[in-house]
Amino acid sequence: MVRLQSLPRGHLQEVALKALLFLAGAAFGLLALLPLPWWGWDSDNLITAFWTLNGQSYAEVFRTVGTLDAHPPLYYLLHKAWMTAWGFGHLTAGLPEAAVPLPHLLAVLFFALLSGSLALAAHDLLGPWAAFAPLGLLFLFWDTPWAFALRMYPLAAALVTLGAWAYLRGRAFAGSLFGLLALYTHYLSGYALLPFALYRLFQDWRERTWRALFPFAVYLLYLPWLPWLLGQVRAGHSYPELRPPPEDLFAYFWQKWPPGVVALFLLLGLVAAWRAPRVRPLLVLALAGPYVWYFTSLLLNTVLTRYNFVFVGPLVLAGAAALAWAPRPARWGASLLLLAAGLFWAHLTRPYWPAWDMVTQARIAERFVERGVPFVLDRWGRGYAAMLAFVAPGLKDKQELLTTGELWRYCNDPRPLLAYRNWFLSPGESLVHRLMLCRGRWREAHDTSALTLFLLPPPGR
Repeated sequence: MVRLQSLPRGHLQEVALKALLFLAGAAFGLLALLPLPWWGWDSDNLITAFWTLNGQSYAEVFRTVGTLDAHPPLYYLLHKAWMTAWGFGHLTAGLPEAAVPLPHLLAVLFFALLSGSLALAAHDLLGPWAAFAPLGLLFLFWDTPWAFALRMYPLAAALVTLGAWAYLRGRAFAGSLFGLLALYTHYLSGYALLPFALYRLFQDWRERTWRALFPFAVYLLYLPWLPWLLGQVRAGHSYPELRPPPEDLFAYFWQKWPPGVVALFLLLGLVAAWRAPRVRPLLVLALAGPYVWYFTSLLLNTVLTRYNFVFVGPLVLAGAAALAWAPRPARWGASLLLLAAGLFWAHLTRPYWPAWDMVTQARIAERFVERGVPFVLDRWGRGYAAMLAFVAPGLKDKQELLTTGELWRYCNDPRPLLAYRNWFLSPGESLVHRLMLCRGRWREAHDTSALTLFLLPPPGR
């Protein structure tokens, strides 16, 4: 082991500077997100909990994700370890209040890792002036205030950023190691990192020929997961009917920043590519990742646009590189201005209400059911019924999937009713919607954009 006393003083100073840069970047990431709205979980978080905390071992989590999900397993295994460390590794008797904020906190820590990695990479690749420019662009990104609910996406984006940085700096083994972890976190990581990996291989091949392939042998450790990946594809987890057209990839990035920001930085990037040749690789490779995904998706489109958060690290680094041609005072000023604007924007757009809080809905429903109020759900709701019962076990045998035959019985039932309306179903498909029209009166018990809990008073009162 190397003793600290034996390290050159300059090396110690460099290590200390990098540590401070990372901590500063991570602190700004936390500052952009805090204070967090610690509400309950949406369906994605509940699925994660259902597959990891319902008494499963780590091996069972691995197999469950491979069989039932459309993602790789690393996030789920980390989620299991994280919740276990807090004493919530096996939730079989309902969801305690103390466990609710923990997955959100884990995603926030992943976002802090992304922020710290961006500060480090920008400082190393572009210079001290650039340390916080990509953070400002990241905080201006519309998904950032929701990062606490994005599960594996901030982690995948952080690993992609670290991998791209390592490849650009000539550290092929480190880039491949980060790339392997990224692939075990999210499949789109491969698209984001492929241009950087090929660039590194091309550069190293000229000096080392076939030996340049050795650092990429790390990716062979992905082979154990390939059978599960092929099984996911064959099982239909791609859900092609839900996939947007490939062109939506570009609309996604165009619309996720405030108006004019993307156009401005594309123009600045063209100028930088002409006047600052040293940043051309970063500019070209960062933009190449989404295009690799685009052309692949013309044949096999298996992703939702929200997955593209994985690309955000290299893209905001490219945005910082677009300032490299400007005079030094202008670069410093733009970097600090971007950071301030990003922090302000993140707090201005931060969510104050849940988009889809199934935990609160489950707790409300349980209180009504305990008083004898019937609880009915839309027929396309077996998964939601299981998740609600995972939160509130008292609902397990007291939820009824509404059928056409039961619809007319409940229409004239003299008791109050609790109904769960699934907004993924059209009014013609939703039996709960028809029941509400039949009863004539209702009020919202808890509303979200996806599923709403309604209380239906007795008819005629």
